[in-house]
Amino acid sequence: TPAAYRYQWSLYNVGQNPPSGTTDADIDAPEAWDITTGNDNAIIAILDTGIPLDENEDLSHPDLDDASRFFPMTDGTNDPDETVRDSSGHGTHVAGIAAAETNNGTGIAGVNWNSKVLIYQAMRQYYAFVGQWFYNAVYAAVEDVMAMDPVPSLVINISGGYDNYNEAIEDAV
Repeated sequence: TPAAYRYQWSLYNVGQNPPSGTTDADIDAPEAWDITTGNDNAIIAILDTGIPLDENEDLSHPDLDDASRFFPMTDGTNDPDETVRDSSGHGTHVAGIAAAETNNGTGIAGVNWNSKVLIYQAMRQYYAFVGQWFYNAVYAAVEDVMAMDPVPSLVINISGGYDNYNEAIEDAV
């Protein structure tokens, strides 16, 4: 396992210190991995700040660079650069937790090692979040997955929040 795995307390908590951890306050990842490490018939759509891309728009993070699994999709934020290049690192963090390439001798362990991951930009740098951007990203993810044959299962993740009622968010959900 990667050296950083010991710091992923949410996956396997043996009471690490610091901070004081609670033994077994985790998602039992090793036990789950004995059953499955994910399924390529499942799609995870990450709606966040994006994913690391180099100047050629190629995947550029060693834990998120498998082009057969990670797919930069669309920018729903109307950002002038029109890419899903992560400018804050939050989307990278979220994609890594969900599905980082695992047992590759670097970085962290992802929860799901085999699913395909579609990356949509629904937030900008510093987590700027607009209900319409969320709507745009949800709509794009559903449309993209529904166009696949056969239609796989879809999990949509957004690690953000909104303080007030927003009709676009309600419509998207």
